[in-house]
Amino acid sequence: MICGKLTIEQKDIISGRTYVGEVYFNPVQNIDDDWVIFSKEMECDYPEFSFVKSLPLIEFIPKPPPPEEIPQ
Repeated sequence: MICGKLTIEQKDIISGRTYVGEVYFNPVQNIDDDWVIFSKEMECDYPEFSFVKSLPLIEFIPKPPPPEEIPQ
């Protein structure tokens, strides 16, 4: 899946902000600890977030789930 790579500053700007109606940006970290948003979020038409349309595109590889803790 292709996504847009954010800087930490860009992530801080959009986190918790809406990009259409009541739909919020949801930056996540990939396996390399890069902050990313998915292509649907990059379709935002709000002028203050226009930078998301030109983010560098990268392949999203999720982080593996944490290992299960075995009760002792």
